[in-house]
Amino acid sequence: MLVLVWFGRLDPATAVGAYIVSQLIVSSVGLIMLRRLVSWKFELDIAALKKILKFSYPLFFAFFVLNLSNSYIDAIFISQYLTKADLGIYSVAFQFNGIFLQFPLLAGSLLGTLFVTLRANDDFEKVRTYMQDILPVLTAMVGLAIIAIVLLSGIFIGFAFGENGPQITAVLTILALSTVFAAPCLFGYMPFFNSLSATYFWTIYTAVAAGVNIVGDIFLIPRYGLLGSALATVLGQALAFVVIVILVNRRFDLKHKWTVQATVPAAAGVWIAYWSGDILYGLAAVVLLTGLLVLLYRKIFFRGVRLLINYKSTIVPR
Repeated sequence: MLVLVWFGRLDPATAVGAYIVSQLIVSSVGLIMLRRLVSWKFELDIAALKKILKFSYPLFFAFFVLNLSNSYIDAIFISQYLTKADLGIYSVAFQFNGIFLQFPLLAGSLLGTLFVTLRANDDFEKVRTYMQDILPVLTAMVGLAIIAIVLLSGIFIGFAFGENGPQITAVLTILALSTVFAAPCLFGYMPFFNSLSATYFWTIYTAVAAGVNIVGDIFLIPRYGLLGSALATVLGQALAFVVIVILVNRRFDLKHKWTVQATVPAAAGVWIAYWSGDILYGLAAVVLLTGLLVLLYRKIFFRGVRLLINYKSTIVPR
């Protein structure tokens, strides 16, 4: 922002310059702060370089394919089949959904460091405890919170965006379900894979999500419009989530217990809200079904809650 103010104008050149200069400033400040911890002697460790490349090269493909499962590819299909006004509405809904996605992303980045530390300390059983007992609880609670916030935010969106509010809310409600399916991957399975250097699972995850999203856009947007695009995103994340759970169970002998089931109340609540046209029905369904899920899995649910409350002894390194 300050760079743009300094330039005094906004065009493609100044926009690109602002991105570059801002990153250079932040990187320079960080380098100065870490100057005593960084070796200024140039050394090439071939063995370490091979390990870094082995860990990183699947991520290159994953993050490239990731762009095919988000709003960038959706924008191409929406521009092809719908209007620019529709693209604007979808973009606003996607930005709101991006806000809800920040918590799983931040939690995942912190857990990745924790899992690596636990593995280094030969205390990986704590990671297994988190994945099998705590992750389902977090998935259910995050799903309940996200859908409840989205449904209630329809009031604010209607006030802020006027006649476009209901359409933005409808698209956002469906898109939020993609975050519910992505959440256990972001703050569970992906940090787990990274800690084991099994980053190729990122490629599998993004490839499934992108493939389903593209096919869904082709078939659903012409028939259902913006809701079809949002539904394609949800189907991509849902199938990618299920594939990852299956692969984890087979490859690492990790039992998901009820992680998949924990996403059902949110999915049912969104469907009921859309089918009935009343957000209160959807909200009531999410709350009631979450309560029913807790009742069905009460023993392992309360075990997970106790472990989560006592997280210092459960998952924090010794």
